[in-house]
Amino acid sequence: MKKISTTLLIFFPLIILSQNDTEPVNEILDEFQNQWKELMSDYESQYVYIIPVAAKKNAIFYENVSEVPSRFRGAYFVDDTGKERVEFKITDPNKKILYHNTTFGSIFDFNVTEKGLYEISFNNKFTNTEIKPTFTMNSGQNLKLEKQTLNKTESKLDDLIQFLQNYKTSDQMVRNMKRRRYTKLMETNKYFFIFSIIETLVLIAVSAWQYYYMKHLFEIKGSL
Repeated sequence: MKKISTTLLIFFPLIILSQNDTEPVNEILDEFQNQWKELMSDYESQYVYIIPVAAKKNAIFYENVSEVPSRFRGAYFVDDTGKERVEFKITDPNKKILYHNTTFGSIFDFNVTEKGLYEISFNNKFTNTEIKPTFTMNSGQNLKLEKQTLNKTESKLDDLIQFLQNYKTSDQMVRNMKRRRYTKLMETNKYFFIFSIIETLVLIAVSAWQYYYMKHLFEIKGSL
């Protein structure tokens, strides 16, 4: 009985740990969503990218700014657990770093005043596996009609389109985070399921050994 109780005492804390591991994930996801709602409620972007970056490699993109001043707004995240990091940088045409971060995800918002090609880079130097950051950005380079030039019907349609674009971008960012959280949760559950099977087999083997050992011991005492 001591063998069995010791094994179970080892096993049950692991189950509790697996359940508690999901709490920091939920907190990180909630925090990012709250920041998005607070800082990016009026954000517009036509695209949300998922960018594969190989281990120890860079992924570099360029934004051509032809109208200044311009506002760079956007966000990125690698995963929603906070365990994977990426070095994210935005540099101006003179190679001056305008924004730099090395966390799992961040929201940025700043103005630029110089025309030219701006470099956006993801450096996967913290992990030995491929990462896939989710990224969105708007530089305000697309020309738009002023609402004063639109009639009443067109103005309402413009507001509706803007609302749908905002909702689509926010929803896609959140869905990507939830999908990654679900994938990691399934991987964790799979690990503990396999561990429980192995532990059960070991427990059965130990119990069988104890049974035959005690049987053999009593047979020896009986013969004496």
